[in-house]
Parts: sequence; structure tokens; C-alpha cells
Amino acid sequence: MFDEEALAFAKQVIDVLKASNFEVIEGAGPLSFDAKGAWIVVKDLEARKSKPNALGAIQAVFKDALGILLDGASPSPGFPDEPVIIAIGAKP
Repeated sequence: MFDEEALAFAKQVIDVLKASNFEVIEGAGPLSFDAKGAWIVVKDLEARKSKPNALGAIQAVFKDALGILLDGASPSPGFPDEPVIIAIGAKP
């Protein structure tokens, strides 16, 4: 069964990002039922590194304010085709 706490937290993250004027698209549902942790999945990380962006600041806020290490990752096969995804799993 999917972790309801993770789903509620993900919705809070969406609300905060929207309130901060980020363009946010809510995913269609769980990508996994057993993943633990949180990640920022970046489609083309090298291209993102060459331009100013908010990825590092978002990672820092998760770590400093929430104590959550938002690991960076490249998308796995089957991941949605979006430039950046914040994936929230169950608490480790």
C-alpha cells in the first residue's frame, strides 16, 4: 500500500512551490509503492549546471529546514518525461 504520509507531504511540497511561483505539475500518482526517501530527478543535469537555476537552493531548503537530504538523480526508464521531478517516498 502507498504511504499516505508521503502523499500528504508531497502535496505540501507542491503547495509551497506553487506559492513560491514555481511552475508545478502534479504527477498522476505513485511511481513506486516501496521507495523510501526523497530525490530531485533532473532530466539533463549537465545543461542545468550551465545556467542559473534553483535546484541547489531547493535541495538546501529541504536539508536545512526539514533535515531531508534531497538526493540528485537522473531519470530511470519509465520516469515521466519532465525536466525536473521531486519524488517523495516513504520515510526511511
